[in-house]
Amino acid sequence: MIKVVIIGLGSIGKRHLESLVLNETNFEIYIYDKNNNQNELFNKFYKEKKFKLNKTSIVPIFKLSKIPKIIDLVIISTPADVRIKIIEKLMKIYKIKSNFWIIEKILAQSLFQLNKLERLFENKKNIWVNTARKEMPWHVKIKNHLPRNAKIEAIVEGYDWGISCNSIHFIDLFSWWTNEEVISSNYSNLNKFWEKSRREGFYEVSGELSFNFSKKSKLILRSSKKLKGLKIIINVDFQKWVIDIKKGEFFGPDNLKIKGRELLLSEMTGNIVSKLISNQTCDLTPLANSLNQHKVLLCSLIKHWNEIHNTNRRKISIT
Repeated sequence: MIKVVIIGLGSIGKRHLESLVLNETNFEIYIYDKNNNQNELFNKFYKEKKFKLNKTSIVPIFKLSKIPKIIDLVIISTPADVRIKIIEKLMKIYKIKSNFWIIEKILAQSLFQLNKLERLFENKKNIWVNTARKEMPWHVKIKNHLPRNAKIEAIVEGYDWGISCNSIHFIDLFSWWTNEEVISSNYSNLNKFWEKSRREGFYEVSGELSFNFSKKSKLILRSSKKLKGLKIIINVDFQKWVIDIKKGEFFGPDNLKIKGRELLLSEMTGNIVSKLISNQTCDLTPLANSLNQHKVLLCSLIKHWNEIHNTNRRKISIT
């Protein structure tokens, strides 16, 4: 039996659980949520989805100390504000040893927390961040039609898609396309106010946020309630490609058109975990790469918050 622990049973944690249960691999899944209502959460979820567990088992855990010491995979799907504390407890206090880790974004809310995460996993491999478009067949096809070793400018624009919480997905996607590292950002065109997020206790901002990459490519992110849908416009010299994410269409020169869609998390985790176990690797983002992306993003968002609110905070409430 492959032993998996899911820490955090919010909407994302439940999607991970659903995908593992639906996968053909037999898992022993330990679930933990700080609210100690895993049984209630799972029973409701189980009835809604009408799962057939077959040989997979699900074990609610009410204390972190009850998690087995040797695990195949730990999935951290808590909100960002407690993510580092949970990981530190698992590793330092409860001495959990896992062959693989998958950590949700946003990794942390401050540079201090990012640096702590980096130290916790120093010299450790097989730590992955769930920026998952590289695992989606449609995006693999799209990448194969984009120019290689070219200076690319891309614009992501759409309706209120959550710059603070979702930018990291597009930074990672763009880095994959270009094989470049993000090196700097410009937040001067973000809106002058932050709004309460749909998730209680967290905040979100709209407007425009841009990023420069190591070989002169540039990524521009725009989120507004005045825009519609969600598109990525890619320009290289005088050529143009468009990804319409909502419609599931990719257009390019010479009448190129590829239809597809972005997979749901509930369609992906089980296959990713099976790949990890079989091949000892996957196409999620290695922690070291994601840490650099997060540092550039967090720096810009924290600076913007402080300028707008006339504060000197080192931490920002995003998830």
